Amino acid sequence: MIRRPPRSTLFPYPTLFRSPTSRAYDPPVTPTLFLIEPSGRVGQVSIGFSKDDLNDLSRRIAEHLGVAPAVVAERGDGNPDLRPG
Repeated sequence: MIRRPPRSTLFPYPTLFRSPTSRAYDPPVTPTLFLIEPSGRVGQVSIGFSKDDLNDLSRRIAEHLGVAPAVVAERGDGNPDLRPG
């Protein structure tokens, strides 16, 4: 199921959550993010929590949508830059 999360969430674009499609990818850990390109190909996988990965995903999605990318995970915000899943 594709749904639009509330505006207050991290990802302001259509996202799969706990759906048969997301389960089909069988992520090894949580969080695991898959960027699915318009062609249906997996364009990027992020395993664990990585600020660099989140910001790169934001950049790639913004590029596809033709909008400015948002920084979704700032360095120095008190949270770790990387946390393995």
